[in-house]
Amino acid sequence: MHVNKSDNAGDEVKQNRNACLTTLPDGEPSVTDPVQSFVTTTRHQSAAPVIARFRAALASVQASELERLYNRLPELDEHSRRAIRQFADCLVATMMRRPLESLRDESRNGSPNRLLDALQRLFQLTD
Repeated sequence: MHVNKSDNAGDEVKQNRNACLTTLPDGEPSVTDPVQSFVTTTRHQSAAPVIARFRAALASVQASELERLYNRLPELDEHSRRAIRQFADCLVATMMRRPLESLRDESRNGSPNRLLDALQRLFQLTD
């Protein structure tokens, strides 16, 4: 029996095309996910300067208050100073957690501009 190669090739093309058509809907999320990921990343990047200023402002307040405390209590040994510094670090990190979580959530769900503006006004963050 003689098999015509062009018939096999045509069948193969049809099978490949059908396979592509049946998998196309499954491929849509793979196209959407990178786009959504890009949008989310862009939103996070737009928030980064404000977040950096927020962190810097809190770190500055922390440093000046620690310095003021250490000057008032010169008898503190290094171990005590380290313990107080760790406490201050934990306190600042805890206070930052909720605002940063809110910014992250807002970035995922939409534009974080409203929260960023509020954060800048509340903490008087400037460029």
